Amino acid sequence: MAESEGAGLNLQATVTHDAKLKELLHRITSLEIKLCSDATKEFIKLLKAEDGGSLLREYLRGSPKCSELLEAWKLRQGKQGMHYVMDLVSTILNHPMGKYNHADVESVSVSKELDKFARLIFAEYIGDVYKELSSKEVKGQKAALMLMASVVRRGHSLASEVAKNFDFKRA
Repeated sequence: MAESEGAGLNLQATVTHDAKLKELLHRITSLEIKLCSDATKEFIKLLKAEDGGSLLREYLRGSPKCSELLEAWKLRQGKQGMHYVMDLVSTILNHPMGKYNHADVESVSVSKELDKFARLIFAEYIGDVYKELSSKEVKGQKAALMLMASVVRRGHSLASEVAKNFDFKRA
């Protein structure tokens, strides 16, 4: 394969990721539970695929503050389907491409953005996590636990914050 062909394939993958991301993010921020549910499941599936790391990087380049995920979170607060959003956020925070690797400059920026996002979720939206943990819905409880585990796995600093500030009595 010639070098220009490889560049063309990479550009095509980026364009495809961009279009797919826009579609998924639009559906994730929908009030309709079925659209949100299907889109979060598809996004998770794509993140777990072989080129999921490039999809994650593309998303963070276009939305470093993960505003669409926060919008979806706010739309689902206190409503059915919150666990779908928590599952997606957990998958994003756990993604291997989002782990700190000092040898990879892009990995460092992705890691920092995800750390900020995890810190924001813990600081601003912990009440929603407590609600899911105390609910009778097993899917919600599991999603909340997986989300907190993914925040803790981000690193020592976040783990320490969670250990100091998490109200285990409320959970």
